[in-house]
Amino acid sequence: MNKVKNGKGARAYAKEDLKTLSSTFSRIIGNQKVQITSLYLACVTILTAVFFFSPFPSVDKIRVGSVAKRDILASRNVRIEDTRATAYQKAEALKKVYPVFNYDPSLAEETERKIHKAF
Repeated sequence: MNKVKNGKGARAYAKEDLKTLSSTFSRIIGNQKVQITSLYLACVTILTAVFFFSPFPSVDKIRVGSVAKRDILASRNVRIEDTRATAYQKAEALKKVYPVFNYDPSLAEETERKIHKAF
């Protein structure tokens, strides 16, 4: 309250305080030791966050025949063929296909005779 009675308004004092704070902040930011320390702390914080909250999935020890405790996603597509099912499907498909021609050996002999007769 004394500041206001001396003839200066509250706004003038607020502006002075803001200028003082701004100049102090500029000196702190401009200081090379502060910059290096800030950079060091930022790097330590980032590395700690990366190691503590790792973006890389953890590798669980999985044995053949065991049940996984959580879903496991493959990093790439893998095609695994079921050979029994494929053989069964091929056999079924062969049953549905009709023969295209019937081989008649006597027909081949007759065609050969006709060719000789023509020459």
